[in-house]
Amino acid sequence: MSVSRKLFRLFKSFNEWIKIKEFLKQDLKPFDKYLSIATRVAFLLYWVFDNLSVLAKIKFFPSLNVTTHTLMAFRFWLLGLILTIWQSVHNLISSKATANRLKLEKARIGLEGGMTDAKWKEESAKLKNYRNT
Repeated sequence: MSVSRKLFRLFKSFNEWIKIKEFLKQDLKPFDKYLSIATRVAFLLYWVFDNLSVLAKIKFFPSLNVTTHTLMAFRFWLLGLILTIWQSVHNLISSKATANRLKLEKARIGLEGGMTDAKWKEESAKLKNYRNT
Protein backbone atom coordinates (compact mmCIF):
# COMPACT_ATOMS: atom_id res chain seq x y z
CA MET A 1 0.00 0.00 0.00
CA SER A 2 2.73 2.47 0.89
CA VAL A 3 4.58 1.72 -2.34
CA SER A 4 1.53 2.46 -4.47
CA ARG A 5 1.27 5.87 -2.79
CA LYS A 6 4.94 6.55 -3.50
CA LEU A 7 4.52 5.77 -7.18
CA PHE A 8 2.68 9.08 -7.56
CA ARG A 9 5.89 10.84 -6.47
CA LEU A 10 8.03 9.44 -9.27
CA PHE A 11 8.35 12.64 -11.26
CA LYS A 12 8.61 15.19 -8.42
CA SER A 13 12.26 15.72 -9.34
CA PHE A 14 11.12 17.54 -12.48
CA ASN A 15 9.36 20.12 -10.28
CA GLU A 16 12.66 20.79 -8.54
CA TRP A 17 14.43 21.08 -11.88
CA ILE A 18 11.92 23.72 -13.00
CA LYS A 19 12.43 25.65 -9.74
CA ILE A 20 16.22 25.55 -10.24
CA LYS A 21 15.83 26.96 -13.76
CA GLU A 22 13.61 29.74 -12.38
CA PHE A 23 16.20 30.65 -9.74
CA LEU A 24 18.89 30.79 -12.41
CA LYS A 25 16.84 33.38 -14.33
CA GLN A 26 16.07 35.55 -11.30
CA ASP A 27 18.10 38.65 -10.53
CA LEU A 28 19.12 37.98 -6.93
CA LYS A 29 22.23 38.61 -4.90
CA PRO A 30 24.76 35.86 -5.67
CA PHE A 31 24.66 34.37 -2.17
CA ASP A 32 20.85 34.21 -2.14
CA LYS A 33 20.76 32.75 -5.63
CA TYR A 34 23.32 30.01 -4.94
CA LEU A 35 21.81 29.13 -1.57
CA SER A 36 18.36 28.80 -3.16
CA ILE A 37 19.78 26.65 -5.95
CA ALA A 38 21.71 24.47 -3.49
CA THR A 39 18.54 23.92 -1.48
CA ARG A 40 16.57 22.89 -4.56
CA VAL A 41 19.42 20.60 -5.74
CA ALA A 42 19.36 18.85 -2.36
CA PHE A 43 15.63 18.25 -2.69
CA LEU A 44 16.07 17.16 -6.32
CA LEU A 45 18.60 14.54 -5.22
CA TYR A 46 16.24 13.47 -2.45
CA TRP A 47 13.52 12.79 -5.03
CA VAL A 48 15.95 10.94 -7.31
CA PHE A 49 17.11 8.58 -4.57
CA ASP A 50 13.59 8.21 -3.21
CA ASN A 51 12.38 7.25 -6.68
CA LEU A 52 15.22 4.76 -7.06
CA SER A 53 14.36 3.15 -3.74
CA VAL A 54 10.68 2.88 -4.72
CA LEU A 55 11.57 1.38 -8.09
CA ALA A 56 13.92 -1.07 -6.39
CA LYS A 57 11.19 -1.99 -3.90
CA ILE A 58 8.78 -2.93 -6.70
CA LYS A 59 11.59 -4.89 -8.38
CA PHE A 60 11.82 -2.59 -11.40
CA PHE A 61 15.55 -2.37 -10.67
CA PRO A 62 16.17 -5.61 -8.76
CA SER A 63 19.92 -5.05 -8.47
CA LEU A 64 19.55 -1.83 -6.46
CA ASN A 65 19.68 -1.89 -2.68
CA VAL A 66 16.54 -0.31 -1.23
CA THR A 67 18.03 0.62 2.14
CA THR A 68 21.09 2.30 0.61
CA HIS A 69 19.01 4.50 -1.66
CA THR A 70 16.51 5.27 1.09
CA LEU A 71 19.35 6.32 3.40
CA MET A 72 20.82 8.56 0.68
CA ALA A 73 17.38 10.08 0.09
CA PHE A 74 17.02 10.88 3.78
CA ARG A 75 20.49 12.45 3.87
CA PHE A 76 19.63 14.77 0.99
CA TRP A 77 16.30 15.57 2.64
CA LEU A 78 18.16 16.54 5.82
CA LEU A 79 20.62 18.64 3.80
CA GLY A 80 17.71 20.40 2.09
CA LEU A 81 16.09 21.16 5.45
CA ILE A 82 19.36 22.49 6.89
CA LEU A 83 19.89 24.71 3.84
CA THR A 84 16.30 25.96 4.13
CA ILE A 85 16.87 26.91 7.77
CA TRP A 86 20.13 28.63 6.83
CA GLN A 87 18.35 30.55 4.09
CA SER A 88 15.55 31.59 6.45
CA VAL A 89 17.99 32.85 9.08
CA HIS A 90 19.92 34.73 6.39
CA ASN A 91 16.68 36.31 5.15
CA LEU A 92 15.74 37.39 8.68
CA ILE A 93 19.16 38.98 9.22
CA SER A 94 19.06 40.81 5.90
CA SER A 95 15.51 42.05 6.52
CA LYS A 96 16.60 43.36 9.94
CA ALA A 97 19.46 45.25 8.27
CA THR A 98 17.04 46.70 5.72
CA ALA A 99 14.65 47.74 8.52
CA ASN A 100 17.50 49.52 10.31
CA ARG A 101 18.45 51.31 7.10
CA LEU A 102 14.84 52.40 6.58
CA LYS A 103 14.68 53.76 10.15
CA LEU A 104 17.71 55.91 9.43
CA GLU A 105 16.25 57.02 6.11
CA LYS A 106 12.95 58.01 7.76
CA ALA A 107 14.82 60.57 9.86
CA ARG A 108 16.36 62.01 6.69
CA ILE A 109 13.09 62.39 4.73
CA GLY A 110 12.97 65.82 3.17
CA LEU A 111 16.66 66.51 3.74
CA GLU A 112 19.11 66.80 0.89
CA GLY A 113 20.29 63.35 -0.18
CA GLY A 114 17.47 61.60 1.68
CA MET A 115 14.63 59.68 0.13
CA THR A 116 11.16 61.03 -0.40
CA ASP A 117 8.22 60.06 1.76
CA ALA A 118 6.62 58.13 -1.10
CA LYS A 119 9.83 56.20 -1.79
CA TRP A 120 10.18 55.40 1.93
CA LYS A 121 6.59 54.08 2.06
CA GLU A 122 7.23 51.98 -1.03
CA GLU A 123 10.42 50.49 0.47
CA SER A 124 8.63 49.83 3.77
CA ALA A 125 5.80 48.04 1.98
CA LYS A 126 8.32 45.89 0.08
CA LEU A 127 10.05 44.98 3.35
CA LYS A 128 6.73 44.11 4.98
CA ASN A 129 5.79 41.83 2.06
CA TYR A 130 9.25 40.23 2.14
CA ARG A 131 8.93 39.51 5.85
CA ASN A 132 5.44 38.08 5.42
CA THR A 133 6.72 35.79 2.69
